[in-house]
Amino acid sequence: MKIADSHAHLNFPDYERDRKDVIKRAKEGKVRIIINIGSGEGVEGIKKSLEIARSYDFIYSTVGIHPHEAGSVDFQEILPFFSDDKKIVAVGECGLDFYKNYSPKEKQIEVFKRQIEIAVNKGLPVVIHSRNAMDEIMKILNASDVWKNGVLFHCFSGDEGVLKEILEMGGYISFAGNITYRNPDEIRNLIQKIPDERILLETDCPFLSPVPYRGKRNEPLYIWMTADFVAKIRGLTAEDMGRISFVNTVKVFNLPVEIEPSIVYKIRRSLYINLTNECTLSCTFCGKRRSYFVKGHNLKLEREPSVQEVLGEINSHKRDSFDEVVFCGYGEPLLRLDKVKEIARALKSMGIKTRIDTDGLVNLVHKRNILPELSGIIDCISVSLNAPDEETYAKICPSPYGKEAWKHACEFVKECTKYIPEVIITAVSLPSISYEDMDKLAKNLGAKFRMREYNEIG
Repeated sequence: MKIADSHAHLNFPDYERDRKDVIKRAKEGKVRIIINIGSGEGVEGIKKSLEIARSYDFIYSTVGIHPHEAGSVDFQEILPFFSDDKKIVAVGECGLDFYKNYSPKEKQIEVFKRQIEIAVNKGLPVVIHSRNAMDEIMKILNASDVWKNGVLFHCFSGDEGVLKEILEMGGYISFAGNITYRNPDEIRNLIQKIPDERILLETDCPFLSPVPYRGKRNEPLYIWMTADFVAKIRGLTAEDMGRISFVNTVKVFNLPVEIEPSIVYKIRRSLYINLTNECTLSCTFCGKRRSYFVKGHNLKLEREPSVQEVLGEINSHKRDSFDEVVFCGYGEPLLRLDKVKEIARALKSMGIKTRIDTDGLVNLVHKRNILPELSGIIDCISVSLNAPDEETYAKICPSPYGKEAWKHACEFVKECTKYIPEVIITAVSLPSISYEDMDKLAKNLGAKFRMREYNEIG
């Protein structure tokens, strides 16, 4: 388990008495990264933030001028901080706050623009504070080249229209504990619309403590409550959400943290085996086209794992922490048929339920009916059929086998029903794919049907 707090204010006086204890609790609670925000307390606050970051290997600092300080902090005073210090990972938090207007609007805009220039020149991401000023902020951001560096909207409270624009520009969204106060129906729709690779979590401590700590001083450890809240909306576990946010924090802030490839990886209550990155198809919707990360797991294999490595990793998980083991990964597992059989036999001897996710073309690959070899060791097989006819299939799932591939996949499904207890066909919810057509096809083939959300992997 691991998580990142992408926005904390540990340099604030609220922690003067027990800062070391707060940081210790965070580390013991699997908070593996903290981004401390070096703005909001003037130049002395920046110095304190950097001092904290330099004292802990898992804490980093930003440098910036908060919009509330735009009229009081001398911009020239912060320029010396932007050296080549590896602990400075972003500009911010900066932006506009037209709700409280502690600084004149004109001055806020001027200081914000100058910080965007620094971010562009230094190749740093920016952390955005926005309150009642989103139109002006987007106008300023869109007039610059800063999007390519990374733009993170902290403590997001915008509407769906703004969210869509930010995502289209390649921006990132972060949520704090205050989402646990709001009407779940109000926030649920927004949280569900953010792709896995664009969502981060934060505490904004000492502020915005999540339920059940609302009204008390916040601290990085409490980020797990926010993770749990977001995870339930997205149909995940807090562990899943923590891992996703951790990876995205590394990505946004360009942190020197290596995410090792996953051989066996957990999502919800399933363990997945990543046996190969090789595929039989070149599907137009394949997630590998944009990223090898799935729910915070790096699935880009440096080499194909051995049976012993796979079983060793499965055995490292507590047996009561998962319900099934799935041969899936980011490739066609049955290309390594002998390894699948050896692993599956070992799992069945331990009483573990097994499933295979396949494209259904393996009989063509191996030039024989391989299903009798899986009988008794595989409990469920899920075939990505993806289209109700061969013409549509050929367009969205090109393969070396041409238009005949779809017919072979359908025959494979029929054959599965003779040997495998549970057979499912799936399709991605592309506009051209009808649920009714796919469900009818599944019934004709003697299988169940499940529609998979487009761009929702894992």
